[in-house]
This record gives sequence, structure tokens and C-alpha cells, in this order.
Amino acid sequence: MKILKIVTGNDIGGIHSSELSLTPYLQSYGIDISFLVLGDGPAYHRYHECIDQTTLAPGIPGFNGARLSKNPRVLLNFLRYSWTGATKTSRLFLTSPPQDAIIVRQQPALIYAARLGQILQIPVFWHSPGHFRSRAHKYFYDTANLISPLTTIANSFFTAKKLGADPGLTVYPGYDPERIKKEHAPWLRERLGIPSSSPLFAIVASVKKDKAQDLAVQGFLRSSAFKFGNAHLVVAGPAIDPDFDEDLRIEITQHAHGRVHRIEHTTDVAEVYDQADILINSRRNAEPFGISIVEAQAAGTLVLAYDCGAPRETIEHGRTGWLISKSDAKSYAAGLDELWAIKDKWPDMKDSARINAQRFTSEAQAVRLAGILERQLSFGDQ
Repeated sequence: MKILKIVTGNDIGGIHSSELSLTPYLQSYGIDISFLVLGDGPAYHRYHECIDQTTLAPGIPGFNGARLSKNPRVLLNFLRYSWTGATKTSRLFLTSPPQDAIIVRQQPALIYAARLGQILQIPVFWHSPGHFRSRAHKYFYDTANLISPLTTIANSFFTAKKLGADPGLTVYPGYDPERIKKEHAPWLRERLGIPSSSPLFAIVASVKKDKAQDLAVQGFLRSSAFKFGNAHLVVAGPAIDPDFDEDLRIEITQHAHGRVHRIEHTTDVAEVYDQADILINSRRNAEPFGISIVEAQAAGTLVLAYDCGAPRETIEHGRTGWLISKSDAKSYAAGLDELWAIKDKWPDMKDSARINAQRFTSEAQAVRLAGILERQLSFGDQ
């Protein structure tokens, strides 16, 4: 089985890490994987290191890995690019051994993938990173589906329900246990000047408004852990929205008394999970999956998350983590106080979290994805 995966050079976060971890397992099951990388961004070199069979094509106009520009001229160039770019790229594959299918992740790459699948006369699978968040995303899907019918593989049962997709085709992104190996973690506390006796909370996510780091920070500053427990908070992740990040930094400087630390470098997430007691997975909207939730649990770090979307699939409230019903500063503070009040139960909860996370490994999800591809492609041949 030969699969062409369409990714982008600007991929970040869960999409990037899951592609790098799922792919080697798929290869170990005898699936021949090639990458088609749209754009020579930072992720391109990581994809090329992962697989030698990597082809570079021009990038998606106006796409930074997290969102597409709303400028009308950019959108027009984007539509033209999706059609003509795929047509030109197809010539590279028409003369090589045929592929059996295409898998695409990013929504802005759907039309490109559908056009390429149409020319190569092979099926296209969309391993969705989430549900439609805008009319533009729905337009990408509808247009792509007209060009070449898509088979949707949702990244959670929540996403499958929102998209109206077959829940039986759900494949979680999966996490790589190698990313959370503690023996390789540097001493985060020492570097940031955090006392070893201080409880440590953390947020690991791209910094932008949807991720609601501001609400989580405000909640932390109101919490008993901050007021009476000398707790610290690390906010780790790249600034996708510079204005939002700047406002967040100002609030931290003015109100945190040196006990909230903003760091952008999170290549080695093990150092955060290694020493954090609680991971806060904050959102303003639904969480499609949340790879940091399962990574943290695998590392034995408890997770507090907004109960909207997939967290109820990955967290058992009160046993492997904590869920809150609203996403506002008051609710984050209340959730942290509830967890703080049961500190004596943390060791048992952490053990349960480690066990729970095992079903979300890349290896387990690759087995599932390989089975789906085999069944779907065999069915298509009949």
C-alpha cells in the first residue's frame, strides 16, 4: 500500500507532532509513506528527516500553519493556487509508481488534495484536525468534495459528530512516548528560579486567543495555590497571535509577582511535563482532541481542562484529571481550588492517568489507521 501524505511546511502543534509519530509506525506495518510538503517552512525539514521520500511544493498563500489570511486578494490567490498548483505537482507523480491514496490534514489544503486525487485517480482521506470553525473551512470541504469525494477520518468522536462523519473511522492523533521521556529533561525549575518545594502548574499550547491562556492565568492568580501555596505557573508555547501574547505578557508582569513564567521554546515538552504537577488545558471553544492532554497524563501529570469537545473522551473527571463546565477566570480558579483541596489523592490520580494515556499512543492509533485504510481501499477495489 502506497500512501501520499499532504502536509505543510508551516505545520505546528498537534498536527506536526502526530504526523511525525504516526508515520514511522505506519511504515513498520508495511505501508509505503511519502510526504508532499506544501511550503519550505520550519516543519519541512522535520518531515524530510522523518522520511526520505519527501517532495517539496510551493506553499499555501497566506497560510501560517494555524490560520489563513482573510484578505480577499490572498483568498483569490489561494483558490487559484489550489487548482493550478495541484495540477502542476501531479506531473511529478504521474511518472512515478502509482500511489494508492492521499491523506491530507489541514483544511486549507483540502481543495489542493482533491484536485491532485482527481488527476491521479486515487481516493482522498481527510484526517480532520477538528470541526469547521468558519464558513471558509466549510467551503474548502464542500468544494473539495465536489472535485473528488472525501472520506473523513475524524480525530475524535466529538469531531466525528460535529462533522457528521462515520464515528467508526475515528483515529486519535496519538502521542509519541519518546517525546515525554523524563531522563532527557533539563531542570526547568532551576532555569526559571522556581523553588523545588513550590507546586508547579503549566500550560503547553500555541499562544492565541482561542487557547484562552489569559483566562487560565487570571484563574491561577485567583487560586488558593497562588495565594497561599507559593505555586508557580509556566506558560509555554509559540506566539501565533503576537498582540494577544503581548497583552498576556503585560498581565503577567503586572500581577504575577514573578510566579508566572512565559517561555516560547517547547521543543522538549518533557521538561515541562516532568516537573509540573498540573497541566491546564484552557480553551475558549471546543477542544477537538488536545494532544498535550494525553502527553501530560502519560507523563503522570494531572490535567485540568474545559469540558467542551474531546476532553471528556480523554479525561475521567476526578480519577485521571479534572473538568470544568465554563471557560472563564472564575471557573479555572474554582477548578484549581478543587484540585488543590485533594492534594492527598494526586499520587493515585497520576497513576490512573498514566494507565489511561496508553490507549492514545501513536502505535495504538497507527494500528487503527492502518486497518481503516486497508478496509476502505479493499472495499473501493471491489
